[in-house]
Amino acid sequence: MPSLAKNSSSKGRGGRGSKRVRHNASISFSQAVKQADKVMDENSKAKATHQKYNLYFNQAVKFVQEFSRNEADKEAAWKQHQSEQCQPENEIVDDKLPSAVDGSDSGPDTPASEMPPFFETAFDGPPKTFTPLALSMFLSEKCVNQGCKTGVAYAIYSSMLDHYDNLDKNDKYRGDWVCDEKAGVCSGNPARSGRVQRMLHSLKKKDAEESGDRKHSRAMSNEDMEKVYAYVHTKCPSKEDAEQFIHSGDGYYQPVTPELLSERAQHLFYMAFSTTSFCAWTSLQIKHLDFNMAPKRCSNGQVFPRFSINLRNRKNWQNKMESGELGVEGHNYNIYPHPDEPALDTYYHLKEWLRFYGDIILRRPLKDDDYIFPTINFSKLTANPEKPCDHVTVQKMITQMASAAGLPNSDKCKYTTHCFRRGGAQYRFTGAPFGKRWSLARIRWWAGWADGEMGDTMIRYLLDELNTYEGDHSDALCPVDEAANLSHLGED
Repeated sequence: MPSLAKNSSSKGRGGRGSKRVRHNASISFSQAVKQADKVMDENSKAKATHQKYNLYFNQAVKFVQEFSRNEADKEAAWKQHQSEQCQPENEIVDDKLPSAVDGSDSGPDTPASEMPPFFETAFDGPPKTFTPLALSMFLSEKCVNQGCKTGVAYAIYSSMLDHYDNLDKNDKYRGDWVCDEKAGVCSGNPARSGRVQRMLHSLKKKDAEESGDRKHSRAMSNEDMEKVYAYVHTKCPSKEDAEQFIHSGDGYYQPVTPELLSERAQHLFYMAFSTTSFCAWTSLQIKHLDFNMAPKRCSNGQVFPRFSINLRNRKNWQNKMESGELGVEGHNYNIYPHPDEPALDTYYHLKEWLRFYGDIILRRPLKDDDYIFPTINFSKLTANPEKPCDHVTVQKMITQMASAAGLPNSDKCKYTTHCFRRGGAQYRFTGAPFGKRWSLARIRWWAGWADGEMGDTMIRYLLDELNTYEGDHSDALCPVDEAANLSHLGED
């Protein structure tokens, strides 16, 4: 077998590396620099991030320009008014007041009594001595006068950081803000100035004081699920009462009591959606389900029916499969009947909804690309299976069901479309009966959380877990836990 060294040194077989060298050798120094700068400019941030940053920066530029123009107009109107008055208006004249022009200000961030000259150029070119002042005023305008939340302030702050960090190729404006106002010499990033940092802190504190406790999505606990199930169980019309039809000609059947059928549809939809979200923590299409799986035969001789959820195309899982982080069955979830937990029984409620969805609403067999929870009109019992149910509709249903079941649901802490995912994860970790709780490894596996999400997502949901995925947990819902004797971080 020829040696690799000979191959690499033989003429005429330069390979990919030498081709790149020959290609780059033909580029001049200035062209190479421009090309490198272009790569950094185009790929340092996602396109959507660039667009958002540009939007906020342009808004800041427009703000200082309009503010300066309005100030000039007000000053001209004031002088005109004064010239027409027989007696001047009251004014403050006090030589003891600090002035930014006489050097008696108490610090670099003390507000000036007059708008700095050329204030409209605060964001033009290199930062000016008054750029931090202009930025803090813009933040105040957005979050105080316009009522935006703290998140907008930090988005504006990030856009300004990015702008000035990359304004000079030699990183002149990348560090901490240092400004000699008397000399008019500045360096560093104005977004890092003390004035801007204090403004961000003040806006954050203001939001907290106005809203009391932080608004957040309440997790739908197991007890909450049971309360809603009890309400639905008493209010949902039975199949015998609601699903009665009379033939109206041309092969069409008319419901005898359409109002009962509509009410039953809403309850079946909600129970299927809530239990599936509580269990699987994701949105689904028919193609993700396999109802032809053989029953599970446990080592103790018990047999349980099941169906499978296959999420090959789920976010972040393709990369995990390619990198080898997940095993061959790392995207399969086996769902079993749990008649002892009817409020959480995904197996029953999802199958019941799919039967109703296909037979009563669509009046045809379900197709692979049909969304399980489609855009739907419950009063007319029509649905668009090609479009998933929108956030507003689901949120309205959750709010109605929670209120009807007597659950606390205030504006400061309410159930949202995310409540089931959070509640399901917390239940499996700490809320389930002893012997049925899951370890962090199993929860992380089941949720499909990526490494990049762990620092934020797992902290919010549960705790952090330092180990990588362990084993195959596709049978985690089996009534008999075959892996109960395995060594995990949690109870498993």
